[in-house]
Amino acid sequence: MRHINTQLPARQRGALYAAVTLLLLVGAVITATLKIVPAYNDNNIVKAAVESIVARPEHKTMSISDIRKEVLRSLQVNNIENFVADAVKLTREAGKDYIDVVYETSVPMVANISAVVSFNYRYNKF
Repeated sequence: MRHINTQLPARQRGALYAAVTLLLLVGAVITATLKIVPAYNDNNIVKAAVESIVARPEHKTMSISDIRKEVLRSLQVNNIENFVADAVKLTREAGKDYIDVVYETSVPMVANISAVVSFNYRYNKF
């Protein structure tokens, strides 16, 4: 009767652990991507709202509170809820006026771990 060797060769030992580790790593990256991408999509909507206001000729005479109202109105239509109006600021440097949009979004990842995504844009107001 013949004996069949059921042991794995030395080069195949540990392959299961490497495969499980690789699967966990790929899963973590996919999960993080799926949770962070909506923050960037919302940012694109915020950016488009501010750019549409800056593209209008009457924005030069608008006050910062009027600009904030217009941005919030546009974001309300697009169902963006976590944007604070104070993120839109008017800044003056070297005699020129700029509209700055500076805000952060916290994205819950797992349990009590969150990722913070920061956005900072500047538009000319002249």
